[in-house]
Amino acid sequence: MKKVFTFFILATIAGSTMAQSVKDIDKFIVLGRWAEADAAVKAFMANPKTSAKPEGWYYRGAVDFTLSNDSALSVSQQLAKKTSSFDAYKKYQMMDDKAPNLAEEKYRPYLLLYAGFYDLGAATFNKKDFNNSFKSFSKALETEEYIVSKGYSYEEIKFAAFDTALILNTAIAASQAKDSISAIKLYSRFLDNSIGGEESMPVYEIVIDHYVKSKDAENANKYIKIAERVFPKNLDLWNEYEVKLIGKENKEALYAQYDKLLALDPNNFNIAYNYAVDLYNSLYAAGETRPADPAATKTKLTSLLKAAIISDKGIEATMLMTNHLFNITAEYSVDETSEKVPAKKIERKKKTIEAANAVIPYAEKVMTYLNAIAQPTSRQNADKKNVLGYLMDVYSLKGDNKKADEYDKLRRDVKIQ
Repeated sequence: MKKVFTFFILATIAGSTMAQSVKDIDKFIVLGRWAEADAAVKAFMANPKTSAKPEGWYYRGAVDFTLSNDSALSVSQQLAKKTSSFDAYKKYQMMDDKAPNLAEEKYRPYLLLYAGFYDLGAATFNKKDFNNSFKSFSKALETEEYIVSKGYSYEEIKFAAFDTALILNTAIAASQAKDSISAIKLYSRFLDNSIGGEESMPVYEIVIDHYVKSKDAENANKYIKIAERVFPKNLDLWNEYEVKLIGKENKEALYAQYDKLLALDPNNFNIAYNYAVDLYNSLYAAGETRPADPAATKTKLTSLLKAAIISDKGIEATMLMTNHLFNITAEYSVDETSEKVPAKKIERKKKTIEAANAVIPYAEKVMTYLNAIAQPTSRQNADKKNVLGYLMDVYSLKGDNKKADEYDKLRRDVKIQ
């Protein structure tokens, strides 16, 4: 896990010249006697004669910020004091829009609070205290956005309107703290603001994946559309999420979505191949509900695979076609064997041979591809063994025992580690 580095600003709080009613607070602050300053602020704000004066909130903010830096305090106490300081300064401005004390300091107390919250977030993150890290980074983000909204500027740092680094830090801390809802809200801000750049791509995937898995179609579709616009080169990925959102259970809607995507991009290998895989599984995979019209599904599958093979940079579509056509051949062979009427048996034999012949060019293409691999993987050797078995069987069905024996020998020579 990468460490979050501390942003630190060395600061001093200068005393200011106030009216006689706050001179004690001023004196204690100048002398650095913070416990007494705290007591004086409380007395000032409790006094009916002075409790309504805005200056009390300014001093509450100044004293609480300094007290929050006491290393003897727990992290929660430091965070609470800094939060109290932030709230007090804002209250001061609400009561006096001119806020002369803050204006005289060029609103630097907000910068110091931002740095304090950020430092606390970084320190706790690096200690794997993710709950407090998330809370601290959240307050740093809130403070920064308040500064930006007010148009305050500082020599030390220029705040961005959208701080990608801080939002990411906050989201990661939330995620590590197992607060997935807060994390997704933060990550979603990248998409809501159409933030681009390759470093943002994983964020888009996190957000869309969350809403797809949650079956939140409204948000999933909303963010998929944004992703398609911001990252058009990753269209295949966004298409996959659209399909995942529908799920495997609603076959009619799933196939309609595939047809829609193919109509928009007829030469897209991934769409055609993934569509073919789903159709293949519906026909042959264990536990799948079989299609109402298997013959039409097989025809559709063959058509999809032919289209996919044209743009396939590997051998996946050809391998799936080989499996599919061999299954058809096996079905015809079973029908042929079980047929008792001689005339019908001859017709079924003809269909078996036609199906077997259809397998051969695809199987040979797979073998050419696999044989060219110098160091095949176990999976590739398994595929090789299966395809050689197919070739052995189809030539046997055709009555060419010599060819069948050749492929049988080759099949037995393939070793799977």
